[in-house]
Amino acid sequence: MTSRRQTGRWRCGLRLDFGFQMRFNKGGEDLVGRYFRYAEWCLDTAKQEPTDASTAAWCAFYEHLPKIAGLAEQIHRFMPRSRFVQVRDAFRYHTSAEEFERFQKTVLLSYGDLVA
Repeated sequence: MTSRRQTGRWRCGLRLDFGFQMRFNKGGEDLVGRYFRYAEWCLDTAKQEPTDASTAAWCAFYEHLPKIAGLAEQIHRFMPRSRFVQVRDAFRYHTSAEEFERFQKTVLLSYGDLVA
């Protein structure tokens, strides 16, 4: 049996993932930025331990970002490098080791950290 609390967490998270992907693909830069800020706020609710909001952001938003075509090259416009470093492990969940390394390299290039 699923508790009401668990259902609410995942419902919130699914909106983050699917709504964000649709807006990014359509080029809605302002709204994409708001999705990132909302996900950051969700993560920041976790002070001493994870909250429903931080778990939703981690599991249903950050974990899915590597699968969005074209995002790695643009992520620097929406996420500070320090946040990328903080959530980097989330990007491993739905990617192979090779996909993760490619994603990470592309993101770091977008921040100007690496030379191609």
